Amino acid sequence: MGGLLVPRQEVFPPVTITRTRATALTTALVAVLAAALMLAPAGAGAATLKGCANKKTGAIRVISGKKKCKKTEKKLSWNTNGTAGTNGAAGTNGTNGTNGLPGAAGQPQKVVKFSASQGSTSSSNLVHLFDADGVSYSFNCGFALILNVARIVADGPSGTSYAQGALRRPSAAPRQSADPWSDVVFATLGGGPKPVASQTTLADAGNGIEQIGTWSVAVEGPSATTFIQAKMSAAATCTTQGVAFTIPNS
Repeated sequence: MGGLLVPRQEVFPPVTITRTRATALTTALVAVLAAALMLAPAGAGAATLKGCANKKTGAIRVISGKKKCKKTEKKLSWNTNGTAGTNGAAGTNGTNGTNGLPGAAGQPQKVVKFSASQGSTSSSNLVHLFDADGVSYSFNCGFALILNVARIVADGPSGTSYAQGALRRPSAAPRQSADPWSDVVFATLGGGPKPVASQTTLADAGNGIEQIGTWSVAVEGPSATTFIQAKMSAAATCTTQGVAFTIPNS
C-alpha cells in the first residue's frame, strides 16, 4: 500500500519576554513616543496622541484619525503639553541709587547793565553803579583846572584785586594834546576808590565827539573776575553807560 504523505508538524516554543527584551521594548516605546511628539503639528496646543500596545509583546504603534486598536491591543493616549505651572513670586525692589554730585556753577554768574550822569564836581563825589565779588564800582565827573575828568572807580579788598582798563576814542575828530586817542589805566585795589577807567577832555572842547571814549576793563577780585565794557563822555556833565559780567577765577 502506497504511503500517505503526512504533513510535518512543528511545535514553536512559547514566547518569553525576558528582562532584556522588556528593556528593549521600553526603549522602543520611548523612541515611538519621541517620534510621535516630533510629528505632532506645531501650535497644536494640548493635542492628544493615540496609540495601541500589543497585550502580549508590548509593541506600541501610533494611530491617527478614526483608526482603532485591535482586540489583541490595548488603547493608549497621552498629551504633548503638561499643565501650566503657577506664576513665580514677584522679586523685591532694588535699592535706590545715591544722589549725584552737584553740578558746577554756570558762567557767567552775574550780568549787570549800568548808566549814570553827573555834573562836574569834586573827585570824592561818587555815583554808585554796581557791586561784584566784594568790589564796589562808582562813577565820578571831576573838574581839574581846565580839564573835565570822567572816571569809573573800584573800591575792593587790599592786595587781592587788580584792575586794568584800556581807552579808545574816535580817531576822526580833531584832537587836543590833553585828550589822547588811547590810554591805559592799571591799579592795585585797596585803601579807597581807584580809577579803572579815566578820560579827560579840555573844558573848552565843547560837546564834540572828542569827549567820547569807550573802555574795556578787567578787575580780578578775590574769587571772580569782572569784565566791563563802557562808553564815557567827559564834559561839563559827564555820562557813562555799559555792561559788566562776572565769572569765577577757577
